[in-house]
Amino acid sequence: MTEKQKQVRYEDQFQARVELARTGARASAGPHYDRPGMAKALGVPLDRYTRYESRHMMPLYLIPKFCKLTSVTVSWLITGATELPEAPPARIKTA
Repeated sequence: MTEKQKQVRYEDQFQARVELARTGARASAGPHYDRPGMAKALGVPLDRYTRYESRHMMPLYLIPKFCKLTSVTVSWLITGATELPEAPPARIKTA
């Protein structure tokens, strides 16, 4: 798979997670939003929000608010994983 194909695949998967989060993947944890409602909650025009589910990546500045509204984690939205791998240990600087 080429780098371009990997990028397109990632963007498609990310956009699918945006839609899944909005439509209530965790409906019991938060309210359900239709597209116009989510656009209004994020403070963006409906046509722009619609593109976030189909053609364009959601801008970084909207991701935390979107995740809060939909009760999904930023890590899940970005990676699709339910858990991130453990962080490597911090390096201890020795002098």
